[in-house]
Amino acid sequence: MALQLGALRAALIDAGASVEKADKAAEEVAGWRRKVADTEKCLRVLTLLVGANIALTPMSLAITFAISVRLSGISAQLSDIGGQLAQFAARLH
Repeated sequence: MALQLGALRAALIDAGASVEKADKAAEEVAGWRRKVADTEKCLRVLTLLVGANIALTPMSLAITFAISVRLSGISAQLSDIGGQLAQFAARLH
């Protein structure tokens, strides 16, 4: 027998529904109740993920900016080295 909501089944039978109809209705409502509970669990997880994303985005942007600044500094140093090598090569000729 599938999962049922016993109080609903009893109420339907007391209201005049046949046992078979009460069983089917109680099983159907229990199935929907389980689907709603599963959906609520998924929404809680999704809410946590969105919250984590919102919390981590500023940190990710700060790290990206810091890396960009550092790479700009390295690029400038490499340009300096390239210029110095060009001057050295010119002196050799």
